[in-house]
Amino acid sequence: MNQLCASRKLFTNSSGYRAGAPGSSRGRRWARLSGAVAASAAILGVFGLPGPVALAGSSPVLTWTKQNPASSPPALANAPMAYDAATGTAVLFGSDHQIPLGLGLADTWAWDGSAWTEQSPATSPSARSFASMAYDAATGTAVLFGGETEPGDNNSADTWTWDGSAWTEQSPATSPPARSAASLAYDAATGAAVLFGGTGGIPGHPTFLRGTWTWSAG
Repeated sequence: MNQLCASRKLFTNSSGYRAGAPGSSRGRRWARLSGAVAASAAILGVFGLPGPVALAGSSPVLTWTKQNPASSPPALANAPMAYDAATGTAVLFGSDHQIPLGLGLADTWAWDGSAWTEQSPATSPSARSFASMAYDAATGTAVLFGGETEPGDNNSADTWTWDGSAWTEQSPATSPPARSAASLAYDAATGAAVLFGGTGGIPGHPTFLRGTWTWSAG
């Protein structure tokens, strides 16, 4: 009741005159003013109403945090890595291990958010670096293509899929020419992985490629 009396006093002048009849121009002006004051009061909690809980459009603060797993892959470069949604892990394969020799590896590692675990599949792609890899949500596997199998641009054109525990070499009827360092990403709208570009050509004389290829279940 006291709050209601206080709200009424806000719209009454010092002589007790109320600000205009409802239909008058003065009344309309005071109606607009009272609406604005009431809205501000609601925000500030003058009438005991709760204020806004959070600002709309606020976003979390993002940052990098260095991890310190007990074990991890060796120092690497040019290694493809993709998130495997089927297992909830990030999968890393191969890469250059020693620079400048550029010796490729054929290791497979999985990161579960806190630890790296080296995998031991019965078969796997040959040692390489600069391969392309992306998770294919349509088949629930990570797909790997091409890569540099030896220093000096000796590229491959093989396709492999990782199901969380094993690598399987695929034998598509057609496939992109041998290449390394191509871009590969999954397009959820079409249900296909898209590969673009890369470097090809003969060893020692790389050429930049611009072909576009898609990988899908058919």
